[in-house]
Amino acid sequence: AVSSGFLQARIDLLSLCIYPQLYAVERNRILAGYCQSSLFRAMERWPELEIKQAELVFDADAETFDGRWIQCNVVVTISENVGGNWIGHDCSPVLIDWRERGGDGILRSFNG
Repeated sequence: AVSSGFLQARIDLLSLCIYPQLYAVERNRILAGYCQSSLFRAMERWPELEIKQAELVFDADAETFDGRWIQCNVVVTISENVGGNWIGHDCSPVLIDWRERGGDGILRSFNG
């Protein structure tokens, strides 16, 4: 997020489409799949509800980046057939995975 300047990512948790394309790497597709599975398992408690839309939005705050950590805001919004919207929110510091750092100090995805 910091090196690319794209500080926001969106994931459609029903189709698993990831935007922008920069973030559509295998590791993120796997993590999105975990989120989708957790969502579907949680919704089994309410069989009368049908998910119409589910989106995860990730925002990184570049001003908080200190070379090791960055503050991130994640919001999940779920809309269901009865007309309700469910919103989950988390704002946490995220440790940058040093395995993704190239020898030149630039953050890279595992794919390249």
